[in-house]
Amino acid sequence: MQNEKVSDSLKNASNNQAQAMEVLGDGHRSRVFSMTERPGYNLEAGALTTTGRDLDIAVNGEGYIAVTDSNGNEAYTRNGSLNIDVDGILRTDRGQAVLDQNGAEIVLPIPLRAVSINADGVISGTPEGAEANVVEEFGQIKLVTRYQKLAAQEKNAYVSRHRIFFKNKL
Repeated sequence: MQNEKVSDSLKNASNNQAQAMEVLGDGHRSRVFSMTERPGYNLEAGALTTTGRDLDIAVNGEGYIAVTDSNGNEAYTRNGSLNIDVDGILRTDRGQAVLDQNGAEIVLPIPLRAVSINADGVISGTPEGAEANVVEEFGQIKLVTRYQKLAAQEKNAYVSRHRIFFKNKL
């Protein structure tokens, strides 16, 4: 009987469904489900790909880009594929408006001849019709850490040196 169970487990080991196997030892018999990955989410940066687009950015290290969600509330993403809509609002490729340091939507003058985003998230460019050597700054993308993100989701919390504190638990 035990050999049949081991044989069935080995026979089914190659399929992609969660495998269960009986664990024997001191104490009660139990069943354990194996997993191919750790539950939760991965905060590590992925591989960077150069796209050649002036509006494609990547967050270097820990951080999130502040955007608006479908209800107009502040939300956070690592999606750095940005576009300028017909009204001049800087948006992710999913349509979320990108926010500046004050939490306002970033609105650019359109049409623009050139636009760029520097390593600090400052957006600058040359408006159509302006002299080629004229470069204007239009705003700075709001970047938050995961600790600031957690604090923003809790009304009674604040962040100090990458630690989150809850006011009612101090």
